[in-house]
Amino acid sequence: MVVVDGTESQKYDEVSELAYSPDSKSFVYIAKINGKSVIVKDGVESQKYDSIDDPTYSPDGKSFAYTANIGDKWFIVKQNY
Repeated sequence: MVVVDGTESQKYDEVSELAYSPDSKSFVYIAKINGKSVIVKDGVESQKYDSIDDPTYSPDGKSFAYTANIGDKWFIVKQNY
């Protein structure tokens, strides 16, 4: 579980790889639920993957990227905000 400003997230099996935006106003993290991984930003979960690694914000903080896989297919995922 993650607590942000006193608000609890749902319960996760594991939380890892916290990454802050360059201005430190937001962050993302990897969470595992029932053997699947999601990236979470502002309480919103991404698509479920088998694994996710290396969440990194862009220098301007308007997007972030991470690597993910489903089976033997690997992706580099970029999300804009």
